[in-house]
Amino acid sequence: KAIGSLTLNSSAGAQFAALNVGNLTLATTAAGAGQLVQLAGDATISSGMSIGSGAYDLSLTGSAVSVAGATVVGNTGRLVLGNANDDSFTFKGGLTATAPTSVALRGTVATVGNTSLSLGDGNTPVSADGVSTIGGTATGTVSVGDITLSTGAGLTLQATGTISARGLQGSTGATATSLAVNAGGSVSVSGQVERISTLSLDKAVGTTFDAVVGSTGTVGLSVGGSVTGTVLFNGASNRFTSADFLGGTYSLTFARAAAFDSAINLLNTGLATFNGVTVTGAFTSSSAPLRLQGDLTATGTITTLKSVTIAANVTVNSTNADISLEGATNAAGGSETLTLGAKGQVAIKGLVGNTLAPALLGFGATGSIQLDAILRAGSVATSQARDRK
Repeated sequence: KAIGSLTLNSSAGAQFAALNVGNLTLATTAAGAGQLVQLAGDATISSGMSIGSGAYDLSLTGSAVSVAGATVVGNTGRLVLGNANDDSFTFKGGLTATAPTSVALRGTVATVGNTSLSLGDGNTPVSADGVSTIGGTATGTVSVGDITLSTGAGLTLQATGTISARGLQGSTGATATSLAVNAGGSVSVSGQVERISTLSLDKAVGTTFDAVVGSTGTVGLSVGGSVTGTVLFNGASNRFTSADFLGGTYSLTFARAAAFDSAINLLNTGLATFNGVTVTGAFTSSSAPLRLQGDLTATGTITTLKSVTIAANVTVNSTNADISLEGATNAAGGSETLTLGAKGQVAIKGLVGNTLAPALLGFGATGSIQLDAILRAGSVATSQARDRK
């Protein structure tokens, strides 16, 4: 039978095996600093939960916890949500948990009724273990602090609206980590992204990464076909162990240098903008038109099937294979230069300068040059090409 209300005013730590209560109140003095108040079993709190600003730790580890009303976690000690993958925490009127010193999550924490979920901030980091989810199909918006995943951990961020996060990182030395993002609105990540073995953008309406991604060479990326708008990487550098750009209408913008440790193929149909890119393997743009604002270097074959716009003095170089430009290539303003070099063949199969010619079209060290289209440029220069067709 449900209890109408329960208040914990003072203790040296308290544990509740299970609860069925209308109102639960944890006073500021519910426990001392560093002492633990634990809801160890399933809990139904049908009217609301009030958590005072004491320095005690709070732990909810039941397999099913449901809390009515808007919940604000006020304690300034640790907050623990779950200790098993199938633990579930539903805060029906929304959740704000930014006062604790840290949040540890394992399981699913969600809100309903298009309400917001705020877990952590700049002063409250969030650690995730096992398989966890923040948000859900009925959660309106999600805001999370700096997230750290342990080895083997998988985390999903899900909301019908926007998702904002600070850093997304695996713990030091962590491997086999995964993080999936599924948002009905925009996604923004303000902090660094490191040691995420698989970062999957499954759905979003515009995505922005404002800091360095993958400086330690430990981030794999997948962008899904349900992503729309622009996926913007705005940090000082970006490096990916692997990258899958699946078919979709989204655009890609790398505002600064990008490096890929394996071959990439751009299957999206939106514009792909690079400000300097290196690829270990082949670079293929099957569906995306390109805008190059810096050099493009690949160890494998470079193939562009769609249009290319040269927006700076650009060198395109395949150090171990060929180049094949099969879409039209034009300058952005007319003063830009394009230099092509390859260990093998440079083949131009699409028009060059049909709308705006580059000031210079140069051919660096190449095995051979094959011209199958009309070229227009302010001047053309060749160097060390052994065979021209």
